[in-house]
Amino acid sequence: MSSVLILSLAACTKKEQGGTDGGISKGRLYEDSYSPSGRYSEYVEAVKSTGSKVYFDFDSNRLSDEAKILLNELALYMNENQGRRFMIEGHCDIRGEQSYNIALGYNRASAVVEYLKNRGIDGSRLVAISRGKEEPEFLGSTPEAHAKNRRARIIELRPEEN
Repeated sequence: MSSVLILSLAACTKKEQGGTDGGISKGRLYEDSYSPSGRYSEYVEAVKSTGSKVYFDFDSNRLSDEAKILLNELALYMNENQGRRFMIEGHCDIRGEQSYNIALGYNRASAVVEYLKNRGIDGSRLVAISRGKEEPEFLGSTPEAHAKNRRARIIELRPEEN
């Protein structure tokens, strides 16, 4: 079984820094809270233990600036742990046709894969799949439930799954 990585965008303390990094203005939010070892931010510690998610706008596979910041943190961890492989699952909300949502979910997962590859991660370590609208995390038809179901989930595979 894979260890599932779950991330909350609000789980980390942030601070602003100057300069630019990979097309993202460093005037935006950056991690400022580190684990006791001082090696990784709380975000990466959460990724390693329970999982990671990034969220998408309606009918979109475009990564937000916040998602890019989180994926930058993940890329640092991935680059330092070359033997690890990751599965990226694309998910959609319950609206729309199944075939459309399968394609959109795959496009969301692929957007994460491409971003990580552009950050130096070998594509052979990344697997993109779509879950479409088949595995909603939140049930219901509220705007909040829809927003939480439009996501890509990054799962670190255990060594025996590599």
